[in-house]
Amino acid sequence: DFTNIFEISKKSPFRIIGLFSILEHLVTTNPLFSDKSINKQLQSKLNLLNNRFKNKIDIKQHFKVHPEISFEKIIEKLYTYRSDIAHGNNVDFEDKLKELNNHDKVQSFLTVLVKECIKQSLIEPQLINNLRMLNLQVAKVQK
Repeated sequence: DFTNIFEISKKSPFRIIGLFSILEHLVTTNPLFSDKSINKQLQSKLNLLNNRFKNKIDIKQHFKVHPEISFEKIIEKLYTYRSDIAHGNNVDFEDKLKELNNHDKVQSFLTVLVKECIKQSLIEPQLINNLRMLNLQVAKVQK
């Protein structure tokens, strides 16, 4: 539940896990029933949603990134961060996650992204449902 996320400290990595769980619930299909990983689903579907948001999220306002970096690449890096937390790996903001800068920037960005996704789900509930089911239908057709 989105409001309960704010009971978790901003500094806690568990807040990141909670925010990702909301995003995953909104738009992804279980990879066992899909031809795409959760990471790939989030990259494509969140980019599509960002293009539909009334207030499109500009990643350059949240992270110090090269102007050419794509929204999908940031989502990929964010998912790597989420996975590192979930699996107890060391988080490396100096190398493989340097585009994300630090935990505070990630937490702030994900909070904005989740809020916008929830707003969009109220504006276009059928779109959100279709996105969730998209890879499930593709996987069934391919079998």
